[in-house]
Amino acid sequence: MNSATVSEVLGAVGLAVFHAEGGRLRDQLVWQRTEELAMLEREADAAAVKLEPAALLELMQIVRDHLDELNDIREAELLRAVAKSRPSGAPTP
Repeated sequence: MNSATVSEVLGAVGLAVFHAEGGRLRDQLVWQRTEELAMLEREADAAAVKLEPAALLELMQIVRDHLDELNDIREAELLRAVAKSRPSGAPTP
């Protein structure tokens, strides 16, 4: 990803967030080929954003390591958006 555009980088990071969080949220039906199928899914998704599968795994780990900070940012942005949409003086949740 040497000369990646901003759009490509954001796509790769978004994909890593999707996979990192999705792995935490979904119940898995585990069978003998579960990991193989998951690997194929990640490879296909990585190719779609011009990313090597190993780089996607690294990005996913970075997301997992910083998920609390990401959630703090999301919370702050959500509260900011809610406050902005409320009339002046209305209480913020």
